[in-house]
Order: sequence, then C-alpha cells, then structure tokens
Amino acid sequence: MLFFHNYPRYYKLGAERGDPDALHHLGYYAMNQAALTNDESKYAEAAEYFREGIAKDSDLVDPLFYLGFLFEHGTLLGFSQ
Repeated sequence: MLFFHNYPRYYKLGAERGDPDALHHLGYYAMNQAALTNDESKYAEAAEYFREGIAKDSDLVDPLFYLGFLFEHGTLLGFSQ
C-alpha cells in the first residue's frame, strides 16, 4: 500500500527514470505543499516539475493545466491574488 509519506519517494524514483507522469505527480505534490505551508519556493519547484514532464511528453494535459493555473494565480510572477 502506498502511504502518503512515501508518495514523493516513489515518484522521485519514477522521475529519475524519465517517467513524465511521475514528474507531473511530483509537481502536484509540491503545489499542494506550497498551499499548505505558504512556501512560495514550492510553487517554483512545482512549475519546474511540470515543465520537465511537458518536455518529456507534450501530450500530457494535466501538467499544462497546472502550470497555467500557477501563472493565472500569480504564484510564478512574485505575487498572489
């Protein structure tokens, strides 16, 4: 069973092997951590994971959506709404 505290560990292993889905999930995890902790640097980390996933497979729509979401809400521009 995959427990929440192991979530990033398993996806990091997949990301190291070049799995674009794993990069998307790491980005989503980082984005949620940023929202929970109010840590702006986590938003940038999430965006980087999303960008890497898109670079590996541009057909994935979720990373595109979440990257756009981050830009729309100003979290990557240095201000939040």
